[in-house]
Amino acid sequence: MGANVATAFFYQNKEGFVMEREQEKSNNDMSEQDKRRWRSYIGLTGGLIAIILIILQDFISSGISDIATLIAVISFALALPLLALNIFILQITLDYNFYLTSKVMLAILALSYLFAVTGLVATFWHIAWFVGLIFLSASIFVIVIGLIFIVKIDP
Repeated sequence: MGANVATAFFYQNKEGFVMEREQEKSNNDMSEQDKRRWRSYIGLTGGLIAIILIILQDFISSGISDIATLIAVISFALALPLLALNIFILQITLDYNFYLTSKVMLAILALSYLFAVTGLVATFWHIAWFVGLIFLSASIFVIVIGLIFIVKIDP
């Protein structure tokens, strides 16, 4: 194809965060492994959005009955826009090879997943405290195993 797309990164100066062109890259520079990784993140993020919307339907119809429900609704309200932003950024990365290598973008990704998991834990806690505790333990275990796997696969 040969079309050039600039990669970008954000840096902080006195005026705030500024996007700066790092270097020109060809559309063919993204490896198949990178594309698979971005697609898996899009799938994970889309799945979280679907789960949150299904759970929110019940909370909307039943109302807020306890503190766990309140925490879940607030967490979901914070997670949904960030998850949507993640899908947008990941899709731009896939379509245009426009890398946003920034601590801000990593923070957005981490916060959106943190809010989603917090809302899910609170939802299970609403059902029964020990179920919430089991889900929290399982979530921590899966996150640790996932991070170990990512570090070993992509150093």
